[in-house]
Amino acid sequence: MCKAWEDHKKLGIQQGENKMLFTLVTKGKLDIDTAAEEAGVSVSEFEKLMSEAGYKVPETV
Repeated sequence: MCKAWEDHKKLGIQQGENKMLFTLVTKGKLDIDTAAEEAGVSVSEFEKLMSEAGYKVPETV
């Protein structure tokens, strides 16, 4: 396969993984710190990605 196709495929997988993490955080099944760690980004970056994707970032206590 060509590199462009592989890059596109990897991006799609990453977006799917992020969507699953966003959903789990929104439902309260996963805390945002763990989700950010799984995504390989900081909590603030994860919150930004989550917001940009249209998900509501949960309030922290």
